[in-house]
Amino acid sequence: MMKKFICMLTCMMAITTAIHAQSIQTAEYFWDTDPGIGNGMVLTAVDGSFNEAIEDALATVSNLPSIGSHIFAVRFKDGDNTWGPVFRTTVQVLPNITTIRAIAVDEAEVFWDNDPGQGNATAMIAFNGNFDEAIETLIKNSLALPAGQGVHTLNIRAKDVAGNWGPVFSLIINKEPNITSTRSVNIAAAEYFWDTDPGPGNGNVLLAFDGNFNQALEVVYNPLSVAALNPGVHRLGLRVKDAAGNWGVVFSTIVEIQSSISTIRAVKVISGEYYFDTDPGNGNATPMIAFDGNFNNALETIAGNTIPSPVSQGTHTLYMRAKDIAGNWGRSFGVVVNVDTSINSFSAVISGLASFCSPVTNPQGYSTPLTSGNSYSWNIIGGSIVSGQGTNAVQVNWNATGFHSITVIECNAGQTICDTAQLIVNIYSSQTVNQTQSICSGDSILIHGQWQFNAGVYTQVYTSANGCDSTVIVTLGTISRL
Repeated sequence: MMKKFICMLTCMMAITTAIHAQSIQTAEYFWDTDPGIGNGMVLTAVDGSFNEAIEDALATVSNLPSIGSHIFAVRFKDGDNTWGPVFRTTVQVLPNITTIRAIAVDEAEVFWDNDPGQGNATAMIAFNGNFDEAIETLIKNSLALPAGQGVHTLNIRAKDVAGNWGPVFSLIINKEPNITSTRSVNIAAAEYFWDTDPGPGNGNVLLAFDGNFNQALEVVYNPLSVAALNPGVHRLGLRVKDAAGNWGVVFSTIVEIQSSISTIRAVKVISGEYYFDTDPGNGNATPMIAFDGNFNNALETIAGNTIPSPVSQGTHTLYMRAKDIAGNWGRSFGVVVNVDTSINSFSAVISGLASFCSPVTNPQGYSTPLTSGNSYSWNIIGGSIVSGQGTNAVQVNWNATGFHSITVIECNAGQTICDTAQLIVNIYSSQTVNQTQSICSGDSILIHGQWQFNAGVYTQVYTSANGCDSTVIVTLGTISRL
């Protein structure tokens, strides 16, 4: 049998500075008895690469220990080759677990205080709109508050695809007299400061990563200026303000500014490469590609190209590195992989349009190459699937605004090998530019490639850099000569 364990961590904020970077280099797990650092079973990164300070790790467990209670342990090694502490959890191996079954949350419900019985509470919805994962984020808008002030218990439970309800997760809530209704929870602003707190609202403005503060959870960024800081240890503080105008607590981290950092330069990844086992030298490994098709950001998601041949069966170390805009190669990040040449490999790649001019002509078609016996699961952000869920091709209706992406997870018949592909979709709006010009009576002016002598409104439609229409309107007036 085979069972997968996923170690989940959440990153709150990433800051790009010339500070010493930390990243997870590898991870391992073991059952019950510690075999010693580096001697456990290899964990793999969910995104295919250990190159972040915080990673989701995946263990494919082919052989479980004997029936009964066992300790499942995990530990990680950072970029300095330092192993961290061991994280443990108790696992009960039962005798009737003999086959692989689909693990997914099928539905969930919530209730206050008294349990109305399984299936009789208030239904919750999946945050991504579909219950189809083993781990789901749940929401429930406009949940009615319990009657009476004081302490109450909020209870949540979920049901799996086999129809089994799980245990109840409870949270103590104190309903105070002034709490009479629920309100929208949105972040309205964010700021940061160095060392001394200037007071709420007086820090340096942070920007929303998607361009708009309109969610309860936001990713924020700002090219942090360190020019005014002396070399040494400093405290970076961050706080956010909600839609009601209330500033939250300050989140702080310690940053060391080194004396050699005197200017800020453009930070951009311009290429990436990977190799197995032996380093062929900077620039001589197999090129990688940018996931969005272009190396033009400080942070890039990169994907491997054709795997160099031959790669013999067995255990190998896969290394990756990137080059910045100044031509400097970074250090290599390695992960141990087990190459099984007996497995027919496949790669999920999404085909379809990724750029549109508003308004979008819906529906739009997207597909990935069909592999017989494989299963396909699609997820949409900023739109909805019209048809094709569960197949290798779907039809999608895109929303007019917001962030848009389409993701497919392709797995083999045994659900032992899966591959994920994502396509970011950009929807551009047309633009209108208004200009005003004046000439003396009897003079002329070149407008839209033609000489004009008379007052009036002259309109010309151009094609902008993103391929969408851009209208330029010039209002021409005349001035009488004295």
